[in-house]
Amino acid sequence: MNVRSITGLIATALLGAALIPTTAQAQTPMQKRMERQHARILEGANSGQLTHREAHHLRVRDHKIHETAMAMRARHDGKLTHLDRRVLKDRMNATSKAIYRDKHNHAVHH
Repeated sequence: MNVRSITGLIATALLGAALIPTTAQAQTPMQKRMERQHARILEGANSGQLTHREAHHLRVRDHKIHETAMAMRARHDGKLTHLDRRVLKDRMNATSKAIYRDKHNHAVHH
């Protein structure tokens, strides 16, 4: 196992832990969607449909969306405004398209 794969596994574990809700709060639809997209990235990386570089790039995009959502919530007492939700939805849509595009581009997994 090389440094990149270990780093990817650590980043995956940290992002996964950040997406898991506490027992005191229910998962929002946005959190569920982020988890599904993250699972799609992992599945693509594990199946060889995504190269290491593609998977890393998608994980970074996914993480930036999560960080943005946390910052938006912090500004509004833990809530997302309508505009915040729209911005995050647009970013998740773009990432979802990138996941599909990268998984189906026939790049060779090394």
